[in-house]
Amino acid sequence: MQKKTPSEFIGLADIQLFRQFKTKKFEEVNWSNKTMSYTGLTAWLAFIFPNKIYPVPSKGFNETINYIFDTDLNTFPKTGENYVLQCQEFLKQTEIELKKYPIKEIHLKVWNKFFRKNPKLNISQKFDFEQVDWNWLTQDFHFFIFRNILKFYKPKNETGTEIKKPKIQDEFEPVSIVGQSKLAVHMRYERNSNLIKKIKEKAFQSNPMLNCEVCGFSFFEKYGNLGKGFIEAHHLKPLNETKETKTTRNDIALVCSNCHKMIHKGISKLENNTILTIDELKEILNQKYDS
Repeated sequence: MQKKTPSEFIGLADIQLFRQFKTKKFEEVNWSNKTMSYTGLTAWLAFIFPNKIYPVPSKGFNETINYIFDTDLNTFPKTGENYVLQCQEFLKQTEIELKKYPIKEIHLKVWNKFFRKNPKLNISQKFDFEQVDWNWLTQDFHFFIFRNILKFYKPKNETGTEIKKPKIQDEFEPVSIVGQSKLAVHMRYERNSNLIKKIKEKAFQSNPMLNCEVCGFSFFEKYGNLGKGFIEAHHLKPLNETKETKTTRNDIALVCSNCHKMIHKGISKLENNTILTIDELKEILNQKYDS
């Protein structure tokens, strides 16, 4: 179930149909002359007429709707016009439920921070959601359930072949060792490397970009295939302090090389003069961006 954006080409026949849809209901338009799939069609319609229809940009929403609303999978259409129509009321109910949570406030904060950090984009700050925002958020919520909860999504490349799980790259862990008179830093091979690989593989499945948990940097986004599957594992408790205690997922943060080095370079004000915490480094970055 791959997220569709309005990427299918619009033909002249589609434009004529769009004009009809402006004044008619979806089921009142004869879509037989359309030049694109129904999933591609709804992506365009929901963008142009956000107050009239929700996007159903892929197959599989019948599965997510069944998961949320306990519908009858045997009678729910899986494709075509009836599939689009059947999804609409459930997508509306999804939006209503999402509005019960501070999702809008969280998104506006993140978006506006991005706009401020990228003034060359010339995008004004956003103070409220438009209907099109709720449409895409509702759509993305169903994508999240399909991929992360139901585990139905298997990413494919441009040829339609399932993407094989990339080789997760090993790295060395910088460890701070306090000597009698100075701080010595050396490179030590990852302890519990099998666990670290499993953590990275699971993180990759949910987010192939493997973004740094501090600054959001992605080696894959920056370096392409060279950086695919690469991220460093930071032990939240320094290795030289944990001795032989068992490492769990909660003990690990996935970070980029720069943030990893800064964590070990800094001194925490909260943790009895140990290395910086993740939150402390985030706060340093936030102060820099807000200044």
